[in-house]
Amino acid sequence: MEQKLKKYKLWYKIFLVIGILGILDIVTQSIIAQTLGIEGFGGISFALLYVFNLLFGPDIASSVSVFLKLILDFSVVWLIVAWVIKSKTKKLKIS
Repeated sequence: MEQKLKKYKLWYKIFLVIGILGILDIVTQSIIAQTLGIEGFGGISFALLYVFNLLFGPDIASSVSVFLKLILDFSVVWLIVAWVIKSKTKKLKIS
């Protein structure tokens, strides 16, 4: 039971961080669009795209950016999943 509780807490933190980063990415999309003229990328995804471009080149960076945008654009879903996991964690603590 204790091991299951630790797994739930870990997954809660992971989904919460991804959800918050996704919200920040959505909020900063207009700033990136106005300053750099790049549509559809927020601050978080643009920074990660830049890092992947420097480390692995433009081919891998463009491939990773598609998956990155899919993950970050569903930030509300990740926050809902985090909330569900948190409620399951509370139920496990009670029982």
